[in-house]
Amino acid sequence: MKILKYIALMIGAFALFVFGTNKVIEVNRAAKINERFAADSEVAVFSATSKAFTEETYSRGRRRSAGIVYRADLTYTTADGRTVNVSGVPISTSERDSLNFSNEIQCLYLKSDTQQVLCKGGAEMNESSSYTYAIMAYIVAIMLLYGAYEEYKRDNGKDEDDDDDVQFA
Repeated sequence: MKILKYIALMIGAFALFVFGTNKVIEVNRAAKINERFAADSEVAVFSATSKAFTEETYSRGRRRSAGIVYRADLTYTTADGRTVNVSGVPISTSERDSLNFSNEIQCLYLKSDTQQVLCKGGAEMNESSSYTYAIMAYIVAIMLLYGAYEEYKRDNGKDEDDDDDVQFA
């Protein structure tokens, strides 16, 4: 039965390590996207091609939803006068409301690839909170591993010092 306790602690530590690594990768991807748009983007006024939006709920944890992202089909005109249709652009709730009210929002598009569009509200990611989740996951994983090691030492009678742990009065 003791071995199951150690296995459970190790699996928990491994799961937290994977979760933390996933958060770090997620933040790095978002940073790369933001760098691309910072270097090679133009602002344009986008209009919806239809009033139909696809709703996606994403969650942080099991019971709590972190938010809703909508996807819309948008049309815009580039700086050189070309009209571009883009489908499935992630937008936030406030941007969806703006599209419903005035049928226009401002977003960024890449000059080199006009199909790549970034509307800040829909793709905005809180990088600091994701790094915080990653750091906390790593800390808890290390604590679980250390706790398993201490339990193993205590259960098997191994002590760091080799004295007999006799208490003198």
